[in-house]
Amino acid sequence: SPVDEAGLLAALDEALPLLGPDDRALLEEKYFAGSDVRSIAVKHQVSAKAVESRLTRARAELRRLLQLTLVRHE
Repeated sequence: SPVDEAGLLAALDEALPLLGPDDRALLEEKYFAGSDVRSIAVKHQVSAKAVESRLTRARAELRRLLQLTLVRHE
């Protein structure tokens, strides 16, 4: 069944704190603060490719946590 927006936001609130602090900070920087990959890379003195790899891994972990959280709320 489709998840409503309120349910998804509640699941996100529950799942984000379960992420590792580095992953959470990276996702917050990219999606909540609106920083682009290049500026994140410069700030952290790593390559843009490294930032993209970390973002891919962090999004996968967040997706996994969200799925677990949403299953518990069904």
